[in-house]
Amino acid sequence: GIRGTDFWSMTDAEHDAVCMFEGKVEVVRDNKPGIMLDKLGAFWVVFTGEPEKPAGQATPDQLAKFIGQAEMQPGQGIVLQGGRWRTVAGLMPSGGQANALRTRLQTAGYPADVLAKDGKFEVRINQLATREDAETVLKQLQANASLGVTEGRVALATR
Repeated sequence: GIRGTDFWSMTDAEHDAVCMFEGKVEVVRDNKPGIMLDKLGAFWVVFTGEPEKPAGQATPDQLAKFIGQAEMQPGQGIVLQGGRWRTVAGLMPSGGQANALRTRLQTAGYPADVLAKDGKFEVRINQLATREDAETVLKQLQANASLGVTEGRVALATR
């Protein structure tokens, strides 16, 4: 668990990065010795294909950018425990088709599940915070043609 610690991190094809706001984090990567970040603004980044460098200090502008990225913005696709909205990405005639879609969504970073429903298989992303979050996720799925989500809907979860 993470307690008493506030930090920003990200990873993509170009780099991995961590910035400490409060508390401390040890960054361990590729079985190398850990790098401790324990001061406000301590910043570590490594670019793909380049040698790792020691941690440094984020500038005030960088800190403002990281903090802005770390703040959850309503309507941007927030998933949270107890969230009552869902995005239904598809209703498939077979479990194999549903599992294939679920795998594509999970590979893209979406916490998709499959539920058998009325003889078909529903692929869904549950626990979205608001209707707007669910609609945003549906639009993101539909915008990425490689995912294969052409229709879909949003729904309020029943308790």
